[in-house]
Amino acid sequence: MYKIFVDNLIVEGRHGVTEEERGKPQPFRIDMSVEVEHEAFNNGDDITKTVNTRAMRCLAEDVVTRESYRLMETIAFRIAKLLLNDPKTRFASVTVRKISRWGNGLPGVTIEI
Repeated sequence: MYKIFVDNLIVEGRHGVTEEERGKPQPFRIDMSVEVEHEAFNNGDDITKTVNTRAMRCLAEDVVTRESYRLMETIAFRIAKLLLNDPKTRFASVTVRKISRWGNGLPGVTIEI
């Protein structure tokens, strides 16, 4: 297996436990990776034989921007489940961090499925 990843993707969304958090867009940092069987890429230099990082980015952006969630766990889980829709993907890991919530420290969550 090998890993494909997109790190440090910054997407604004309206998420949080309180109304105040959901009241205005705030930045979230998304790190995600998928594991793919070697056989998926053995047929040469062809993007259709592997997982497209641009598609991964668009998928994460859609989840963060289209709806509002109370928990970062929900965001990470939805992204991970969608990443697993690609039949070449065997494992997905998604980390979501709320980068402007605290003055010191980054709250976040990682989901691995």
